[in-house]
Amino acid sequence: MREPKKWIEKLKLKNGDSMQIVNNPNNSITLSADARQEESTTYPEIKIKKTDSVESIKRKIISLYISGHNFIVLNSPRAKIETDVRSMVMKLIRTKFVGTEIIESDSESITIKVLTATPEMKLELAFNRMFKSTSNMFSETMHAIEKGDSEYAQEIVHMDDEIDRFSYYLTRNLVMALDDANILSALGLEKTSQAIGYKRIITCVERIADHITTIANVVVELGNAIRFAWFEVREIQSSGKWIEGEPYDVLHSLCKQYDSEIADELTDDIFQMFNGITFLWLRYDPNYTVWSKYTDEWYVENINKIFSKAIKIHK
Repeated sequence: MREPKKWIEKLKLKNGDSMQIVNNPNNSITLSADARQEESTTYPEIKIKKTDSVESIKRKIISLYISGHNFIVLNSPRAKIETDVRSMVMKLIRTKFVGTEIIESDSESITIKVLTATPEMKLELAFNRMFKSTSNMFSETMHAIEKGDSEYAQEIVHMDDEIDRFSYYLTRNLVMALDDANILSALGLEKTSQAIGYKRIITCVERIADHITTIANVVVELGNAIRFAWFEVREIQSSGKWIEGEPYDVLHSLCKQYDSEIADELTDDIFQMFNGITFLWLRYDPNYTVWSKYTDEWYVENINKIFSKAIKIHK
C-alpha cells in the first residue's frame, strides 16, 4: 500500500516511523501517524499582544481546546505574561476543561496539555449528565426566586461552570469524531451526521444554562425584591382556582395589597410573563415573521420589566 505523498510531507514522516491502522465500524480503515510522532509536531501557538484583552485570550484558548488540539502554547514575546492572564488560564483549566494541566510555564510562556486523548465515556451518558445538571440549575433558580435568596443564587451561578465543562468536552470530542472514525465509535455513534445533530442539541442546552445563569445573577443583585415580583405563585397554583378568571383575579388581589394604583398594570405584566413570554421565546424561529421577533434580547427585556416592577414595590 502506497501512502499519498502530500500527506507524508504534511506530517513530515520518514522511513521507519510508526503508523497506526484502525478498523472502522463501516469496514474501512483509518491510517494515522503514531501518537508519539504527533507529539513531536509543532503545537498551535497563541501570541499575546499588549492590545489583547484577557477575554479575547480566553476565547482563543477555548477555540483551540474544542478544535481537538492536545497542546496549546501561549507566548508573550519580549514581555512577561500578566498576572490576570495567568489567573484566567489556571481558572479555565480548573473549572472549564476536562483532563487538562499546565506542563511548562515561565515568565513569557505557558504550555497546556490535554491528557485525555480519547473519550472517557459514551456521548449519551455525558450528554444526559449535562442535561440533568441544567435541569437542576433551573429548579434551584426557581427556588432562589421564590425565597429571594441571593446567596443561594450566587451558588447557582457557579453551577454554570459544570455545564460549560460538559459543553466544551463534548464539543471537542464531536469535532475530533468528524475526522476519526475510532473516536466516533468510542462515543457510541455510527455516523458523522449523528455527531452534527448532537452538537446542535448541546449548543441549545448550553444556551438554556446561560439564560438560567443570567436570571440567577439578577436574583443576586435584587435579592428579596424578586420574591415580591413573583407574588408567591406557588400558592396561586396550589389553590386550584384556574377557572373563570382565576388565577388572574387572585394575582390581581395580591397586587392591590402592594400598590393599588398600579395593580392592573402590574397584574397584566406578571400574568403575561408566566403565560406568554417564556412560551413565545421558546417558539422563536428566524424563518417565520410571527416568531422571529421573540429573540433572546426580547426575552431579557421583558423579564427585566417585571424585575423593575419588583424594585418599585420593594422600595
